[in-house]
Amino acid sequence: MSILNCIDPNVRVAHYGTNEYKNGNDIVAEAERIKSSLKGIKTIVLSEDNGIEWVEFYLAAMSMPLTLVVVDPLTDPNLVTEIVKKYNPDLFVSTRVEGAISLKGFLKKANTSTTNKNYEGEATLVMYTSGTSGKHNGVVMSCAQVIKNIFSSNEKLKIGDGDVFFHTVPFSHSMGHLILLCCLFSSSTLIINTDSSMTFHGLLHSSSNITVVPPVVLKGCINSELLINKLSGYRAIITGGAPLERALYDKLSNMGLRIYNGYGATECVCGIAIADTYKSPCYGAVEPLSWANIKIAESGEILVRGDCVCQMYDNNKVIAKDGYYHTKDVGEFDSAGRLFIHCRLDDIIVMDNGYKFKKNEIESKIESLPFIAGCLIEKTEGGSGITIYLAKTRNSRSSEDEQIILNLIAKQIKVDKITYVDNLYNERGKKVKQ
Repeated sequence: MSILNCIDPNVRVAHYGTNEYKNGNDIVAEAERIKSSLKGIKTIVLSEDNGIEWVEFYLAAMSMPLTLVVVDPLTDPNLVTEIVKKYNPDLFVSTRVEGAISLKGFLKKANTSTTNKNYEGEATLVMYTSGTSGKHNGVVMSCAQVIKNIFSSNEKLKIGDGDVFFHTVPFSHSMGHLILLCCLFSSSTLIINTDSSMTFHGLLHSSSNITVVPPVVLKGCINSELLINKLSGYRAIITGGAPLERALYDKLSNMGLRIYNGYGATECVCGIAIADTYKSPCYGAVEPLSWANIKIAESGEILVRGDCVCQMYDNNKVIAKDGYYHTKDVGEFDSAGRLFIHCRLDDIIVMDNGYKFKKNEIESKIESLPFIAGCLIEKTEGGSGITIYLAKTRNSRSSEDEQIILNLIAKQIKVDKITYVDNLYNERGKKVKQ
């Protein structure tokens, strides 16, 4: 099935701050015209910001027999340059990297005056992701896998008629990509945020009743009564891409927000499990999507198989050697068949005395303190204990504060040192030592 055939003719799409809407038929017609200018192109690297032009160009490329490599526009330009050297594309589209042509520049020069449906086919999509490992990998996926994952995910999300969706996540991110297509495949209204500095403004002032935001944005809403009041009226707030701490979820839930917590991986196109219930210290209790066959290994690791598990990375490394994608997440099923994700495999720290603990549970406890903005725990390199990295909400570094923190940690855990940093979250909301 062509991806263009999946676009709902009644979907309406506009940039935030404008009233210039395009419907599904307009978008498909523009994609068909763009295809004429892609004739003969075998490989494209696309590293551009969100926008209707991105959508139309992406749909055109995905309905042709070529390879489309999608890279987050905020990726280090040096890494993007390495990817370009690797693929030697016929077309490199970016506004941030030297040697590329901007999407608007390409469309301006392109011959899009005629429609030619002879250029039919299905693209191979390569989506680059840093994942939770922090390593950039290109995941190779088919158009059929993308389409199946979208329909399976929307069985849970039910995005459709009557929904006005405010989209804040980059389309180049697997979650942003999934939500974009869920909207386009349904008769919803999609409002695209093209300026990250306007995210909170859009959440507050747009006509939307549903949105997708990373957990770090939800955290930024806590102290705004206006935002909380507005968001409590939303049908749903979809989040994912990073752990959602239990304390944050409870706080927002008690304020009246209905949160859909998603669990997924680019190696599985995106969605693996989704639910709007929350009972776990990390991601929450989620229900597997219809395509996903999930089992728990003896180590506690979550293993996934099914049609949406991609076969390989672009370095030819096989993703599922034994038929299962090894997520490196630790979880369990309850008697109702809901999946609980507890932590990453490397979040389990074993002390020299044999004591095991989940570092994310202690991080969440510490982050619940009013004077802590972020906490990251690591095994001390060359030491026998742990190092605690803290970002504080105030400048003082009193011994009383440190004692409060140490009282939250089991006596079997040796703390080698506490280190203070300015920030522990990167621009995508992932917790990293900076």
